[in-house]
Amino acid sequence: MIVFIHGPDAHLVRQHLKDTLARLDPDGANTSRVDGRTTSPQTIAGMVATPAFFGMARFVVVDDLFARTAKGGDDDDDASGTSSTKANPAAIELLKQVVEPNSLVLVEPSLASVPAAVKKAGVGIEVKSGVAPRGPGLTAWVIEQAELAGSSIDQAAAQALLDAMSPGMWREASRNAAYDVPPDLDAIQQEVIKLATYAYPEPITRAVVQRMTPVSANDQLFPFLSALYSGEYANALKLLADAIDRGEDHFRLIAQIYGQAELATPIEAGRGIRPEEIGKDIGVASAYRMAAIARSLSRNPVAERLPAITAVDRGQKQGELRTTDDVLFALLDTIGSR
Repeated sequence: MIVFIHGPDAHLVRQHLKDTLARLDPDGANTSRVDGRTTSPQTIAGMVATPAFFGMARFVVVDDLFARTAKGGDDDDDASGTSSTKANPAAIELLKQVVEPNSLVLVEPSLASVPAAVKKAGVGIEVKSGVAPRGPGLTAWVIEQAELAGSSIDQAAAQALLDAMSPGMWREASRNAAYDVPPDLDAIQQEVIKLATYAYPEPITRAVVQRMTPVSANDQLFPFLSALYSGEYANALKLLADAIDRGEDHFRLIAQIYGQAELATPIEAGRGIRPEEIGKDIGVASAYRMAAIARSLSRNPVAERLPAITAVDRGQKQGELRTTDDVLFALLDTIGSR
C-alpha cells in the first residue's frame, strides 16, 4: 500500500498523516520515519521490500522524497504555477518495490499535487490532498474548529475572521497562481483558539473578532506585492490604488516593496532549495509568502532589477525623489514594467 500526502497546507498534511498512521499502525510499534532528502531511494526500498520480524507489516514514512526533484504536478494542472521536473528514476522504481503487507507513506508538504511521473508509475496510490478549503467549506471548517476549542461561532463571525486573516483570498483562489495566497489553516486555528479563550463562556461573536483580530496590513498587501513582482503592472496599479483607498500608509507600502526584494534575493540565489527552507533559515514564518515570492520570480526575476531598486532607495534618501508618491511610482516603474 502506498499513501501520498501532499500540501501545500501544513496543517492538513499533519492531520492526514496522523489519521493515516492511526488507521495503519495505531500504537506506532512498526512505523519508521526517514528524511527523503538525505536517504537514498535504494535504502528506503530495502525497508519496504521486506516484512518486519515475525512477518508483521512494516510502515515507512518518508518526508520530502520527491520535493527535491519535482515542484508540483503535471505541467497542465500544477497548483504552484511552476512546471514540474522529471522525478528521480530511482524514486519511481521505489514505488514498485513495496510488498504486502508493508505500507509506504510519502509526505510532501511542499508539493501542491502528485507529480506526473508518480501518476504514470503504474502502481496503486491513495492520495491525501493538503489543499486548504475555501468559500463555504472554509467557513464550515472555522465553525468546526471553534467547537473543538470548546466554543461556538456563527457564520457571520467566521466570515469576519476570514476577511481579517485572508482578505480577498479565502472565498476563492486567484485565477493567476503567481499571486494566489491560500488561507493558512494553522494560523486560523490558533486565532480561533485565542478567540474561544477570550470569549469564554460566551460564543465567539463578530464583535469579539473585530476587537481581537485586527486586519493585517501585510496580509492585505500580499496580492499587490505578488502582482508587482510578477510583472503584472496594470493589476499592481489597481491593487495599489485599493491599498491607498483603504488608508495604507505610504511609508509602509514602500517598506513592504523593499522587503519583498530582500526576500526575493536569497530565493533566487538558492535555486534548488525549497523557498520554505530558505524562509526558515532567514526567520520568515510564513511559508506561503516565500512560496508566492518564488512563483513570481519564475516570471519576473528580481536580480537584474536590484541595481535600479537600489537607485530608487538612494534617490529617496538623497532627496531626489521628494514625495512618497514619487518613490512608489518609481518602484512600480522599476519592478513592474517589462
